[in-house]
Amino acid sequence: MTYKEALQKYGTDKPDLSYGLELKKIKHLFLRKCDDPNFEAYLIPFPKKIEKVVKSKLSDQVMELAIKYVAKIVMPDKMRKEFGSYFVERIQEIIGESNSCIIAMTKTEESTCLCLGELRQSLASLLKSKNLLKINENVEPFWVIDFPLFVNGKNGLETCHHPFTAPHPEDLHLLDTEPLKVRSLAYDLVMEGNEIGGGSVRIHDVKLQEKILKMLKIDGGTLTHFLNALKSGCPPHAGIALGIDRLVSLACDAESIRDVIAFPKSHDGKDPLSGAPNVISEEDKKYYHIVSTEKSNDDKDAKE
Repeated sequence: MTYKEALQKYGTDKPDLSYGLELKKIKHLFLRKCDDPNFEAYLIPFPKKIEKVVKSKLSDQVMELAIKYVAKIVMPDKMRKEFGSYFVERIQEIIGESNSCIIAMTKTEESTCLCLGELRQSLASLLKSKNLLKINENVEPFWVIDFPLFVNGKNGLETCHHPFTAPHPEDLHLLDTEPLKVRSLAYDLVMEGNEIGGGSVRIHDVKLQEKILKMLKIDGGTLTHFLNALKSGCPPHAGIALGIDRLVSLACDAESIRDVIAFPKSHDGKDPLSGAPNVISEEDKKYYHIVSTEKSNDDKDAKE
């Protein structure tokens, strides 16, 4: 599944395919906004029979998401007043008579879908509690591909994965003109809404690597050793990191990944088994060739 498809259908780059609740694009219904690049509209359907429960349980989250994504979110009870009867009838044709929906509108497709993606998870939990969600028990892991190479950051372009990720060969011509449209050769392995692996094909051409670093405003001088290695003739290569702990937690149906980690850390970052982090003895420091800051300063003072 491509990143774009995952975002448009499920509002996340690691969708849970064990249930439906797919997002639907409805920008075409807003005739005056159809050609507006700064407007996007999607909806998420759910059974009409739980409209009141959805309003009471999710109203606070809807308000939070509206602020987070600078979104206009319209609940079912406000739809007719907001858009009129004809619009509601068109919506009903799209989702079916037995369904209701929540509509979200923002300036970009990404923010609109991410907003509804968070609501999708909450709706799923709510429907599960009412035994109204059909679950597919035979969902297999799948790959999410074609992630964007760049995203918009506070200070310009930022990398979506890491600055050594190779751009998609078919999109190289867009690097100078439309960098945000460039896809990357990154990939994630996803299962039941969890990323259980991720990696990418790396850049092996030094000129392309220098260009990407420049676009990201990263000082290539700090990576001279790496760039010199590329100049020496680095072959095409790729990598992946597998989340074994995450995979085991899914297999065990664990409530938390900490239940299956060999040495889980507490919330304050401590290891209950080994007691780390802790003060170590002078003997251990000597064994590991560790010199304390205080001691090194004392020696310096003594020499002076």
